[in-house]
Amino acid sequence: MAARLFPLSLVRQTGHDRSAVRTGRKRPNTVVAFDTHAAVKDLTEAGFNENQAEAMVATVGKAVNQSFATKADIADVKAELKADISSLGAGFGAMRAELEGRILRSTLYRVMAFVAALGVSTAFLAVFLS
Repeated sequence: MAARLFPLSLVRQTGHDRSAVRTGRKRPNTVVAFDTHAAVKDLTEAGFNENQAEAMVATVGKAVNQSFATKADIADVKAELKADISSLGAGFGAMRAELEGRILRSTLYRVMAFVAALGVSTAFLAVFLS
């Protein structure tokens, strides 16, 4: 039986990934170099029959192309994370401003209460001392 030759690389045909669903962007096709002929040869030399070796190489080739993140994938995730961090920073800034306002109002109310208590105390002392 003649050896069937596989292409030297397997191409991911879908052009989509999970981040494309979130961002609405289409990812370019990803190519991962994988010498399938050499792999089949190595497996047959190790004792696998040709059909087993070809099936195993095809399965591994599919897994390789589905498992690796490309530089474009990493750049997309990095951009998403930067955007998320930026929006979190803006949210924290708004929360900080609100908390500072609450603290300022609370402090102002306490100072006003202290001044009022001091005024009442002064009035009582003026009445009792006169």
